[in-house]
Amino acid sequence: MDKLTEEKFEAVTGYSMMEYIQFTSFKKYDRYKNKYKVEDFKQILTTPPLSEFAEPLYYYLILGSQRQDHFLTHNEQYNDNYRQDLSYKEELVVTLMDLLSGGNLRSTIPNLTKPHVIHNKKLLDLLQSAAISTLRNTINELGLNEYPLPKELAIEEINSHSDIGWVERWMELMGYIDPDLDSFTLEKFDDYFNKLAFSPALPGLKDRIREEMIEEYAYDHPQEADLDIEELNRILAKIKEVKSKRGRKEDTSILKHIAYSLSILLRLNRYLKDKSIEKIDEVDITNEDRRYIHDMMSFFNLIIDYREDVKRRKSLEKRIRKMIEDFNDLATIEDDKQKLQVFKFYYLNKKHNPPS
Repeated sequence: MDKLTEEKFEAVTGYSMMEYIQFTSFKKYDRYKNKYKVEDFKQILTTPPLSEFAEPLYYYLILGSQRQDHFLTHNEQYNDNYRQDLSYKEELVVTLMDLLSGGNLRSTIPNLTKPHVIHNKKLLDLLQSAAISTLRNTINELGLNEYPLPKELAIEEINSHSDIGWVERWMELMGYIDPDLDSFTLEKFDDYFNKLAFSPALPGLKDRIREEMIEEYAYDHPQEADLDIEELNRILAKIKEVKSKRGRKEDTSILKHIAYSLSILLRLNRYLKDKSIEKIDEVDITNEDRRYIHDMMSFFNLIIDYREDVKRRKSLEKRIRKMIEDFNDLATIEDDKQKLQVFKFYYLNKKHNPPS
């Protein structure tokens, strides 16, 4: 891959091919490389413009696959809790909200002859207190009020060795075992990073790996929010949102980002070639482009493979379009567009030959 091609790829994705190779050099990526062969991937990239990016794209999508799997793994229980028996959970939350808001528990015990109605206030208060406690415990057990640990607390716990076993497992997964883990802190991360023998020509990689460690620790050590009225309203709103959805699960921000980045790479040469185009959004995305994005993402099992299903072609094109539009709506995307404008200015003024 020539220097210009690598510069174009880095302008779109933010990192060089060498950085993506380093990112995916850890043991946790081995199963992806064994499952998705680079030679097989190149076979679906037989035409320009993406064929020139085949090698860096492979590592980029390997990284995306691992991140997507990591996200789904850490959210599987959370998502399942919302999708299994949603009516039961909704009733749990609504009942607790009513009781905490001043509602009274009325108890009737039926028997064969005549139902027994409890009138004694002391007994009703006792039953109501027990009901509130049971409802709280049940909601806690279901994990409906769990959130990843805040970053500051995750850093504090890592430094104080609240779960040094987790740190050791993470270190091993990253490719080395340090005999002096008992003294590990994030302030000493430089020493541990240097033992990975990364090239000093990869600026910022150390900080990104450090942030990844903190993020994974936070997801693996969730905390529970207090079950007050505000939190119960949030849980209830989430349940209703899930109940209102039909069909496939919502695409994650990871998938949307990948689809958007691929769309930029597909349009990049057209954008650089035409001096009259100021922003990349002015270059149309064709249905052929969308099918191309689908083929690449389905190769890595990021989305369902509909390549052989002619009837599904239209629906997959709409899905890719929505993923790109959703990501394009993010406020932070303007920074990426401006960076591409800078790259185009640099590209044209360096007097590169226009891309074909």
